[in-house]
Amino acid sequence: MSYKSYDRLLFYIFSVVAVLSVFQAAAFNTRTFPISPAVCGELFFALFLMVRYLLPGNGGKISDHQEVLIIFVFVTYSIVTAFTLPFVFEGMLVYVPRNGITLRANGLLRFSISNIGEAIYLLLNALLFIGVFNIKIFRADKKVIKVFLLMGIVALFFSLYQKISQSFGIYFPYQWVNSNAFYYQGYNQTVASGLARGSGTFTEPSYNGNFLGMYFVYYLVSVYYRLNVKRMVMALLYLYATLIATSSLGYIEIIFGIAIIFMLFIFNLGGRIKISKIYVVTLFTIIFSLAAIYFSHLLYLEVFDKLSSVSAIERANSNFSALMILANTYGFGVGLGSNRPSSFAFYLLSNVGIIGTFIFACFIFFILNNLISNYKVIDYEGKSLLFAFLALLVGKIAGAPDLSFTSFWVVLIIVAVVNKSVDRSANHGAVIADASN
Repeated sequence: MSYKSYDRLLFYIFSVVAVLSVFQAAAFNTRTFPISPAVCGELFFALFLMVRYLLPGNGGKISDHQEVLIIFVFVTYSIVTAFTLPFVFEGMLVYVPRNGITLRANGLLRFSISNIGEAIYLLLNALLFIGVFNIKIFRADKKVIKVFLLMGIVALFFSLYQKISQSFGIYFPYQWVNSNAFYYQGYNQTVASGLARGSGTFTEPSYNGNFLGMYFVYYLVSVYYRLNVKRMVMALLYLYATLIATSSLGYIEIIFGIAIIFMLFIFNLGGRIKISKIYVVTLFTIIFSLAAIYFSHLLYLEVFDKLSSVSAIERANSNFSALMILANTYGFGVGLGSNRPSSFAFYLLSNVGIIGTFIFACFIFFILNNLISNYKVIDYEGKSLLFAFLALLVGKIAGAPDLSFTSFWVVLIIVAVVNKSVDRSANHGAVIADASN
């Protein structure tokens, strides 16, 4: 079996892992502990990846691209912190990951299975990144975008299906979709008015809204650059699905997307102003205004009223506590998997410290640098993906702290592969221009 055949096989496995990662709340429940379907896929991927590079005759070497080197450093450093810092700072007050977020720190720091689990998840996700990043297949950038869009369709289908189930009492497979006993399952949450929230295939509505909001931004930017009925319909479907998820993170991403469109229009970034772009800006301004009026009660409950709720105070306290942890550990943090605040940024700072957060920030910069520096000449898919990923990051910083979820890493990988293709095209003097310019 040639290394090219292995590369194709690895890409197929990655595609399966990507789709399975959308089912964040699901698991195969064994007698000891539940195993996520996506993690099972990652284990198979890691096995074939080792075969690809270790067996004689399979050729090739792991790329020394800066993205691969930085993720190697980040993973190594993070795993070291997971197995050392809980002992160094043992007894410190933290938000124990499995105890949830409460008004104040709810446990004492000690080495636990959370540290081991986060280290394993991070290693598997990093191997997935390194493996896919080094795959040599024709038009990998276009193929990964198709995988990205397929993930969104799966999440959208189950979100709409769940809404129909809640409205008309139709069967929804919660026993399969929400089967991970290790995770909090918030599929039965309601807002103050009694309206059921939408968790879709995720553990709770916040993560569902965070994920769906990313796709709304993708299709919104896509429609702005390439007016198309199909993309317009998809943008509206994702807008509706994000709204009915009743997630403040999703609402933040909707506002982010609308702001991006106005920014692109006002500053004329990425091409001359066309009449179609004026149509898009005008149409979505009207649609967003009508949606804001229709869902005003939900917007008030989930954004404005929530700011003064006990939940908001708990989340703010958890983030403040993360800063105190950072200060009390001299900037090193308490180790990967030891503390769980509300924000992704505070999660990194309190767990892997200033050093780990800086390394991860450098990693994000390098997987976006070509898309940003070549923004005016990349095609509309690259532009759309860039802003969709930024929307996802904004949502995570606002209130989705987890580093281990496979779906986040799959999106990271897709962005990195597209970013690398822009780099390769630029080096050959053939950056793909946006036909809409």
